[in-house]
Amino acid sequence: MTPVQLRMGRAALEFTPAELADEAKVPSTEIVRYERGGGIASEAHVAALRQVLEAAGVVFNSVDGARLATKTGK
Repeated sequence: MTPVQLRMGRAALEFTPAELADEAKVPSTEIVRYERGGGIASEAHVAALRQVLEAAGVVFNSVDGARLATKTGK
């Protein structure tokens, strides 16, 4: 997950950095730093952030984007 994808996924869910940090058990300062291109402490934190976003319905594409999953059937 790229910094842009993190920012897009968080925005799609209308999560603040603090809200996402609470859900993923990652420091909010690390989220802000990563979104600004400053890196992140560990790949485990990136995985935790991605897991929370995907569980909430965010779908990542292979380029550099993210979107909310569309509902099917109705």
